[in-house]
Amino acid sequence: MLKNRVYVGEYLWKDKDTGEEFLITIPKIISHSLFNRVQKQINKNQKNKGDNVRKYDTLLSDFLICSCGERITGQIKMTHNTGVKKYYYCHSKENKWKGKKVELCLNRRSLNMDKTDMLVTEKVKEIIGNSSILKERFKEDILSKKSLSEKKIKEEKTKLEKQIDNLNKEIESLINSISSNEINHLTKQTRTEIYQRIKEGLEEQLSIEEDNKKTKIKEIDDLDNQKDWIDWVTKYSKDISKQFNNVTTDLLDGVVKEILITPTLGKNRDDKEVQIGHRFDIKFKLPIVNDSINYNDSDNKSSGYDVVNGVKSSKGELIPLDKGGRPKKKVSQTDG
Repeated sequence: MLKNRVYVGEYLWKDKDTGEEFLITIPKIISHSLFNRVQKQINKNQKNKGDNVRKYDTLLSDFLICSCGERITGQIKMTHNTGVKKYYYCHSKENKWKGKKVELCLNRRSLNMDKTDMLVTEKVKEIIGNSSILKERFKEDILSKKSLSEKKIKEEKTKLEKQIDNLNKEIESLINSISSNEINHLTKQTRTEIYQRIKEGLEEQLSIEEDNKKTKIKEIDDLDNQKDWIDWVTKYSKDISKQFNNVTTDLLDGVVKEILITPTLGKNRDDKEVQIGHRFDIKFKLPIVNDSINYNDSDNKSSGYDVVNGVKSSKGELIPLDKGGRPKKKVSQTDG
């Protein structure tokens, strides 16, 4: 029910005989903003599905994705020999054990949780600390306009919802015209060449209006993301560096979209290719990696400046495996 777009005024009707699908616009019950936010929560819940057996919360389980496409989850458990064992591992292992079809995964080794958490948070802290975009957005004049910004966002969303309603009426009218054109052609009231020209024109216009609607829905989603950002800035902007003394999942969620984990391969003592570690690629929600400030006049910085976007990804950080494996071979008297 929560994924049913009928609540935002879209009903997809499928002809059982031909398999052709028709989008029918109907009165909506909820806004596109609410529907989009529900979908995000569903996707987040789905990502964490199966983690209910965990006894402890882990810092990065909401963000880690394996290069094979599966999520990486965390485990904290007690052992007789070493006490507490904390690690992250690719979920493809569990899916394989359950008999599910999974892609071949080269991430055969787990990640030390403490080491991974430390390396990732230090990298995020470094990028946030160097980001001109974040420094600008953390300024007091932005925070002082929080209520005004929220009001403006709400007004913009209301305006976009009305525009979508008007587009729905246009789409419905075009669909009715397409249907009438089909009936006139079937009943031979319209010549084939005229019917074809009308059909092409109506379908082209319908495609334009549907694209316009998708754009408006995307704009609403962007406004919701902007509101989330304002809330995050309000909560964490005061001395962001100190926030990393006790970093939380919620803190990371404000800037981090996902963290891709890729296995690093190398040769062992037998010259056999094995996994020697992992690399992590942090994907941020904003282009804050290597962003910069471009002054209008470098000799007179008071003349103003522009913030130049960087990129959204920081690549290549290595997470070495825990030391272990078989002991070195001892040389006996019989060895050459």
